[in-house]
Amino acid sequence: MLIAEGLKLFDSALADVARQRIARQRAAPVAVADDGVDWAAERERCKADFWYWASKYGWVWDAKARKSTPFVAWPAQRELIDSVLRGEWTIGCKARRNGFTAAIMHPIYWLSAFRDRHSTITVSQDMDTAQDLVGWLRDIHMAQPIGLRQTLTIDNTAHLAWPNGSSVRAKPGNERAGRSLACDLLFVDEARNVEQLDDVLAAAEATLETSAIGASVIVSTGKPGSAFHRLWKESGEETSRYPRRMFFGWQAPYGYASLPVLLGTTGGLGLIVGPAGLWLQRRHRAPELGDSAAEG
Repeated sequence: MLIAEGLKLFDSALADVARQRIARQRAAPVAVADDGVDWAAERERCKADFWYWASKYGWVWDAKARKSTPFVAWPAQRELIDSVLRGEWTIGCKARRNGFTAAIMHPIYWLSAFRDRHSTITVSQDMDTAQDLVGWLRDIHMAQPIGLRQTLTIDNTAHLAWPNGSSVRAKPGNERAGRSLACDLLFVDEARNVEQLDDVLAAAEATLETSAIGASVIVSTGKPGSAFHRLWKESGEETSRYPRRMFFGWQAPYGYASLPVLLGTTGGLGLIVGPAGLWLQRRHRAPELGDSAAEG
């Protein structure tokens, strides 16, 4: 009985994911041709300047409004994207639903569409979630103006390829993800759930070292004991390949006078003082205000 109920819940969750994918695709902005634009010149300008392209043609999915909206990067997202474009090995510890994954999709798309023979591998805990990342790239592609949007030579749930020889492939989080293909950019999303993260990074390292971009980007929420958590903790050390920790653009560990420390300290003191005050108020309250039968 419990197994049957569990399977029903699992099937329901899969159906919800499928409905979200369909809704996202249907709500993507429709690209239209503008005959008044010199698209050859516009393409060259987009190719020369990522932020010009992103500000005009970037799109993200707004789950609350259930539609695609223009991409506007906030400072920490800009810092993360700039580190990718510089070819840095970057690790980011993030909160949920703060847009880091959506932000990273934009330099991945730009490098694929405007750079020749650029190869990206997207990795997540399983094939379905890795393919979701490819789906985000397809949404960005379909939102491009017809004058900029090239016809994909390969277009399926796990593989996109452009006429310029660039490609993006989705791989599940195992050691074969990095070993199966040479890549210029490795993106690991929700790395806390990738049990073989060390094997994936080791397998991809050789090809990343010889690439002009050669960037490895790992983002995730925290999970003590995971390989991601260990890499994130080591990222402040000189021997680490990942020199930065992302949190609203600040470098960790934070100073005693920094906002995270001040807010955390204030909150901790509040959790001590508040219950103590309630306990004192309880001791001095009028007996008739309480329920003697509920006294613990």
